[in-house]
Amino acid sequence: MHDGLKAFQEREGLDPDGWIRPGGPTERTLNAALFEQSDDSGDGLAGTRVSASVGSGGANRPDDVKRAKSALGGLGLYPAPGPRARTMTPRTTRISPSLSAPSSADTGCR
Repeated sequence: MHDGLKAFQEREGLDPDGWIRPGGPTERTLNAALFEQSDDSGDGLAGTRVSASVGSGGANRPDDVKRAKSALGGLGLYPAPGPRARTMTPRTTRISPSLSAPSSADTGCR
């Protein structure tokens, strides 16, 4: 979350300290971005509002951290973009003909 928060702060021209202070510039800018995005996309962010001390030096209460992660995720910043972020891709499994179930001729069953 810390990397996503710093990415947001840098993107918005804020001090990238990785901290959301109650009533501070990061909180105000994050809430404005959430409001703007929810109006544009209808993606369920309309009720999301961050009002907490989260990040480096913050109180980091579990509910506050969860809300901040949700907000950053809604903005595409959590997990943070970059080399540490991982994207899950579905795997397809192929069964080799040699690994398929034996036929009745192979087992001697009739």
